[in-house]
Amino acid sequence: MEALSTQTVKADTRRRFREARQKFTAAQGREVSAALSNNLKRLLKDLVTPETQVALYRALPEEASAVLEPMTDYFFPRIRGETLEFRKPLNAHGFELNSFKIPEPIEHSSQIIDVRRPLLVCCPAVAVDWQGGRIGMGKGYYDRFFDEHPHALRVGVVYQIQVSKTRLPAESWDASLDWIVTEKMILRTSDRSL
Repeated sequence: MEALSTQTVKADTRRRFREARQKFTAAQGREVSAALSNNLKRLLKDLVTPETQVALYRALPEEASAVLEPMTDYFFPRIRGETLEFRKPLNAHGFELNSFKIPEPIEHSSQIIDVRRPLLVCCPAVAVDWQGGRIGMGKGYYDRFFDEHPHALRVGVVYQIQVSKTRLPAESWDASLDWIVTEKMILRTSDRSL
């Protein structure tokens, strides 16, 4: 019964934050995109070493963007069954739409990430909290990747309106974030490092 209660609260929280994010218009997102991008660049400059592989993502229209140029310097998620793999496109046009209409690297013309090396993975979220809690879209792709690769540093990239003032409900499989980046802040939420 406890799990059902947590799932119910989580579903309601996801719905409320998705509605708030949808009310945050595309125009408002464009207004803050430069500040968000600058904060993400600052964080990467401070954390990334030459051996670090950085994974970004191509956003849905309502999501905060985590794309930096040149895109060929970064890895992007590709859905493979129930899991994610990260691939580096050979050129800026090396993407195709997946079943969710999200651009992902074309398998035969991209380089797969070496999961044995240091990883910094940026991920979208519906909501995050000040302790690093994260609610995603509900499919669990990022949670499964983080479970399989616990050494990956986890960075949530969201708009400030997606930061909950209270602790988000979480289940045992929910992976928490190490950093949160918004247009207004860069927040460290754990003591983990690369």
